[in-house]
Parts: sequence; C-alpha cells; structure tokens
Amino acid sequence: MAGRTKGKDKRGVNRAFTFMIVPERSAHVRRFRFTKRMLYWVTGSLLVSLVTFGVMVWMAGSVPRLSEENQRLNGENLELKQRLQRVAHQLAHISDTLDRVERFDAKLRAITQLNDPDRHIAMGPVSRREMAAVQGTDGSAPQYAEDGLEYGAAEELSPVQLDLRLDNVRDEARRRERSLRELQELLADQRSLLRSLPSIWPTRGWVTSGFGPRVSPFTGERAMHEGIDVATAAGAEILAPADGVIVFSGTRGGYGKMLILDHGYGVETRYGHNAENLVTVGQKVKRGQKIATVGNTGRSTGPHLHYEVSLDGKAQNPLYYILDAY
Repeated sequence: MAGRTKGKDKRGVNRAFTFMIVPERSAHVRRFRFTKRMLYWVTGSLLVSLVTFGVMVWMAGSVPRLSEENQRLNGENLELKQRLQRVAHQLAHISDTLDRVERFDAKLRAITQLNDPDRHIAMGPVSRREMAAVQGTDGSAPQYAEDGLEYGAAEELSPVQLDLRLDNVRDEARRRERSLRELQELLADQRSLLRSLPSIWPTRGWVTSGFGPRVSPFTGERAMHEGIDVATAAGAEILAPADGVIVFSGTRGGYGKMLILDHGYGVETRYGHNAENLVTVGQKVKRGQKIATVGNTGRSTGPHLHYEVSLDGKAQNPLYYILDAY
C-alpha cells in the first residue's frame, strides 16, 4: 500500500510518498518514504537503463550484419580497383602501340613523299631512340632511350579519366586508320620507289658509332661520320637494303674493300671494310640479296660494316630509312 502526504505545508516541506509493506502473518509493517524528486529520479534512471539496454541489444544484433556488409563492399572495391588497373595497363599498351604505328606511318609518309611532294625523297621522322642514336657521336655506342609514352602504364586512373582516355584512344585509332588507308592507296602507285629505298638493315649487329660529328679513333679530332658502324662477326652476310645496280666494287682508300649501289631516285648506298665483295659492277640486285661479307679491311679497328646512304650526293642518316630500326 502506498500513501501520499500533502504538498508543501506552510513551513515549505516537500510533498512525499510513503510506501508500506504489510506482511500477512506479521504485524511488522515496513515503510518507505520517497520525495517526489527522488521518485522522478528513480523512474528516469530506469527508463534510461531500459533504453540503453535496448540499444545495446539492437547493436549486438546489427554488428555482424554490418561487418558482413563491410567485407562485401571492401571486396567489391578491391575488385573494381583491380579492374581499373587492368584497363589502365591495357590502355597504356594500346596507346604505346598506336604511338609506334604513328611513327611508322610518319616514316612511310616521308619516304613516299606524301607530306612533301616537291622533294625527290624525304627523310623519316626522328623518334626518341633515333635521336639518341644520332647524338651518340663521341665514338662510343649510342645510348638508346626506351620507347613508350610519357605517362606510366600503371598510373591510377578514376573511372571518369578512363572514359576520357578510351574516347581519346578510339578517336586516335580512327585517325590512324584513315591515315593508313591513304598510305595504302599511295603505296600501290609507288611500288617502284619503295623497292628502291634502303629500308632494311644491311647486316645485324650493334650500332657502335652513329651518324654525325664524332671524335675520330685515328686522329683524335672531331670529324663528320657520314654513316653508321654496325659491329658484328667477321664473315657475317651483308644484304642489299633495296633494289639497285652495282656501280662500284673494289678497294677505295680507308674504306678497304667497298661496294656502291645505285638505287635510282638519287639514292646511293655504300658498304665499307668488307671481307669479300660477292657482286660485280653493272649487276642488278634485289632487296635482301647477299652482296658481301663483313670484314676489317682498310682503316678499321675491328670487324664491322660502315654503311652510308646519300641523296643527290648528300650524306643522310641511314637510320631515317630503316623501317624496323627500332
């Protein structure tokens, strides 16, 4: 049973509640007296405890689900990141391939006069590695730069950046396709010219001295090197890089045993320090035909081929014409 005292009396005593517990078989009555403030505090504490307990029970049931969802999202994010990286690598590879096609396209356009119809023949473009070869003029082997694009293949790209890159690659591929189609039509009309251009390596080996000024290994002074030196084994075969006619086969000063081919269109090629010349003056040769062997005759420091290309009597860099130089 509970009773309640009246509110504040005239002396300002706070209103209170009295709870009595009366046992059935005992005359002893227990009384508990609470003020209104105490009762509110106990009731509020119970409510807070019940709410806290309910929240804890809810969180205990939700944590496993949240953890599972978080793991699933992490897995999906990792998979998406890996896909983005793979696409970025593929884009870099495609872009690198298109870059090589562009250089090949530009070189074909140059040697077929598509870009400069007023000249008899034009030189091909200089790639980074070709420029490095030209600059290796101190008598040592040229240092070739690596091919590739300016941006890294594994760079981090967002989905938006990937979409933009894909659009650029598509546009570039269409442009290259149109360009190569033009070349195909032109090449059909210029087969004779192409057969006369020195577009393949005369021998395989290491380019130990590039085209241009260099320090002479004999005089120690800077002098113009009007060809390239390709070091290889003595006796290695020397091939005609294009169709032509032999106009000189013999010995000439520091060149030792030498050959000169006239390819027409004002283009000549020269081969020095040969071990043996296998063709004679007036003989017609085809591209890829064996014409001599590598030697060490004349002023030479070791077995190698000294290879020159001239256009209308002016020395040219042979690497500008070799389509598979790099």
